[in-house]
Amino acid sequence: MGKERQIVAWGGTKETEPAGWRPMLGYMLGLTGKKRPKVLITGPGADETFQGYTYFRHFGQFECQMTHLSLFKAPKDLAGLVMEQDIVHVGGGNVRCMLALWRELGMDEIFREAWGKGIVLAGVSAGAICWFEECIGDEQSPLKMLGLLKGSAVPHYDSWPHAPATVREHVTGGTLKSGYAIEDESALHFVGTDLKEVVSTKEGKTAHMFGMSEGKFVMERMEAEMI
Repeated sequence: MGKERQIVAWGGTKETEPAGWRPMLGYMLGLTGKKRPKVLITGPGADETFQGYTYFRHFGQFECQMTHLSLFKAPKDLAGLVMEQDIVHVGGGNVRCMLALWRELGMDEIFREAWGKGIVLAGVSAGAICWFEECIGDEQSPLKMLGLLKGSAVPHYDSWPHAPATVREHVTGGTLKSGYAIEDESALHFVGTDLKEVVSTKEGKTAHMFGMSEGKFVMERMEAEMI
C-alpha cells in the first residue's frame, strides 16, 4: 500500500442497481493499488443491515474482500479492524448521528490514523461530507465534521432543492466555511489535503467551489473527468 493520504468524496447517486455504481466504485478501489483490496463498509442509520446488504451487492461486482462494520455492534478492537483494510467506504444517512457514534467509539481518531497510513477513505453522501471541517446535511444547518480536509462540503447539490439557497445563506452569513458543492454522480479525489481531480460517471455532472470574494458570494463550476 502506498503512503499517500487519499479521500474520495462522492456527492450522491440516483443509481440503485450495482451496474450503476460500478464506475465510481471501480475508481475508488483502483486507488488502493491492490488486485483484491480489503474493503470496510460502514455507515449511519437504523437501516444499517439493509444498507450493508446493498453495499455488499455493489462491491460484490469486484474482486475484493468485504467486511461490514456495524456501529451498533462494534468489535472490541476497532482500530485493529480498520488498520487491516485497504479502503473504508462510508454510506449515506444521518451524518449527525454517525459522527456522534464515531466520537463515542473513538473512530474519529482511528480514521485519522488510517488516513495517515495510506488507507483510502471514501464514501457517498454522508460518507463524503464527513471528512471535511463542516458540512450541510439534511437539517440544512452547518455541522462540525472530522476536519481531515479543510473547508466545508455539501452533497446532492443538484438534487436537494434547498441546497443552493442554503449554501448561499450560510456562507454570506459567515456561518459556513468556503468549500465544495458536489453534484450526484460526481466525486472529489484528494491526495493529502489537496484536490487532485473531480470525476464523474455522467456527462454534465460535476462539483463546484463556493465562498466569498470581495464581499460577494461566488460559486465556481469545476471541470470533471469522465470515468
